[in-house]
Amino acid sequence: MNIIFNMRSKMFLITLSINLVITLIISLLFYQSAADFFTQQYAKSLYDRLYIGMKNVDEEFQNVYRNTVELSFNDSVHNLIQQNTTGSFRRLSETLHAYKEKNTLIDNIYCYIPQSKTLIRADEYNSVQTLTDKEAAALMDILQRQSGMQPLFTKDILSSSAKSVYLYSSPAASKSLSAYIICTVSERALYYTYLGDIASNDDNIIYMFDNLGNAASANKYADHATTQHLYEIIREHKTNSADININDKTYLTVYAAAPFSHYAFALSVDKRILLEQLFIIQILIIICSFLIFFAGLIFIYFMAVKLNEPIEALTFAMQKAAKGDLSIRAKVKSRDEIGRLAIIFNHMLSRIDRLIDDLATEKALKKEAELNALQYQIRPHFIYNTLNAIRFAALMQGAKNIGSLLGNFIDLLQVSTNRKGAFAPLSEEITTLKNYIALQEFRMMDTFKADFAIDKDTLTCFVPRLILQPLVENSIIHGPSAEKPFCNITVRSYVQEDFLYLEVENDGKGMSPEQMNSFVNMAKKTSGGYSSVGVFNIKERLRLYYGDKGTLVYFSDNETYTKAQIKLPVSHDINEYKL
Repeated sequence: MNIIFNMRSKMFLITLSINLVITLIISLLFYQSAADFFTQQYAKSLYDRLYIGMKNVDEEFQNVYRNTVELSFNDSVHNLIQQNTTGSFRRLSETLHAYKEKNTLIDNIYCYIPQSKTLIRADEYNSVQTLTDKEAAALMDILQRQSGMQPLFTKDILSSSAKSVYLYSSPAASKSLSAYIICTVSERALYYTYLGDIASNDDNIIYMFDNLGNAASANKYADHATTQHLYEIIREHKTNSADININDKTYLTVYAAAPFSHYAFALSVDKRILLEQLFIIQILIIICSFLIFFAGLIFIYFMAVKLNEPIEALTFAMQKAAKGDLSIRAKVKSRDEIGRLAIIFNHMLSRIDRLIDDLATEKALKKEAELNALQYQIRPHFIYNTLNAIRFAALMQGAKNIGSLLGNFIDLLQVSTNRKGAFAPLSEEITTLKNYIALQEFRMMDTFKADFAIDKDTLTCFVPRLILQPLVENSIIHGPSAEKPFCNITVRSYVQEDFLYLEVENDGKGMSPEQMNSFVNMAKKTSGGYSSVGVFNIKERLRLYYGDKGTLVYFSDNETYTKAQIKLPVSHDINEYKL
């Protein structure tokens, strides 16, 4: 593969790598965000479940408390206690049993008479019994510890099984005997009725704490230190959920306190197990990202090969063209940017081929022109020699004026046919112009007079050769008129703001605006009696040498004067504006 393919491959690989990194970052952010959201929603769901169970348990405690208080104020119960006979105690047992049947969660109802240490049960068998001193003392200790609406979590010493129960007691005093009504609720029965479904999942841990922080009920019992630590953490938090460490594991725990019994309820779930499915989803996202990355690599490889074919063909054509084979053409296989580039390259080769042919033709023509120029140089040389011979003959015969004129004409002819350069110092141009004026003065017989106002600082400036002669010629020819047969011609030069100004002014008949416009703008034509061949020549040379910096303009009042003004950049270097 060549460099272009490698560059393209690198670009695709970088793009895919960036996409992969972005996907991984997004998956991590998604996991964290989803974990927080899922945890919050799951905590809310746990709290709702816990709150329902807590409410049911609290209502059950409220019913048991109400039954206990109701029995303690029941007049028939008071009468049966007052009779203080075995028969009345049996009827009291039946009354207690009837109350027990109203609430199926009540494990047992007792009536205890401290004076006689008599215990009446709501059972059909062994309903009346007398406690020993030890049993009576233990029972009185329990009755003294329970008070108010909070049930006492304790062992049921009045039952043969000694199971854990929630106990309510209320004094039921008669006229001569004092007694206590005692109601108990089995801890296990209450748990399976209201809390068992909440903690049906093995990952969940539910606790119910009494007002002393003892674990009154739970699905998984732990040691007292652990439960006490959990209870203290719950009491410290003001919110209804928190992450709690238990046995080196983090548990999402929700908790609430019952308004009636003031028992605290807590439901915990192992957070690792909770987020396990979410973690699996994250792993699947990462795996999919890598699969997409490698699938993209395969796709990129075949796409790069396909895209590289026209580039290879174009590169081969460029290499052949660089070695000089201009007949080669790139194959155009598509209409995309590469295809358009191949078309442009083919057009470029065709144009270069034509330019080379034109250059070869131009070179041949130039060679031929140079040979012709060498031949033409013989003719001016022959003319110079002939004129010099005539000049010397005139001087020998005493015709000094004719000899002087011939000398001026020879100098002017040499300047006009000089091939040594297109520019000359203004001093040399003025000398040539004076020779031309001397010839015209002899020819025109005192119809004009020429004066020069040349700034000395301008004499070293380089100007195009014979730039002033056509303007002076127009003044000599067109300045005089029938009304004014003699005119004065002034040639001046000066520098202003880095520009050289050359002016030729005459006080002849002047020019109309229409004549000036057509005279300046027409090319090699005659307008209104004025020939514009010389003017056109000046304008073309100014344009070629100086661009828009060289200008020729005319000024006239159409009556008394005409002025031609040339403006061109000041130059002291003969090669500065050389073509």
